Amino acid sequence: MAATKKWYGKDAHDYVAACVKYDVVDRVIAEQQEDGSGELLSKVCYEYDMHDNRAKVIASITKEKTAVTQVEYNTHKLPEVII
Repeated sequence: MAATKKWYGKDAHDYVAACVKYDVVDRVIAEQQEDGSGELLSKVCYEYDMHDNRAKVIASITKEKTAVTQVEYNTHKLPEVII
């Protein structure tokens, strides 16, 4: 997991932390942002198909709601269907 902080003020908690999580083959499987008090601001998770195409994106819109996008690819690794 890799993390960076971007400061927007002078106080100790005046930052946004961006965290990126990778799988064993170095693909991004999750990205999230938290404020200085640890509150989750955004989170996106990724799933891949057996050909390393990003096949599903799960984005947190609010604490209760998520948006899911699925993509099906053809044999040339081009998207054919987006759901």
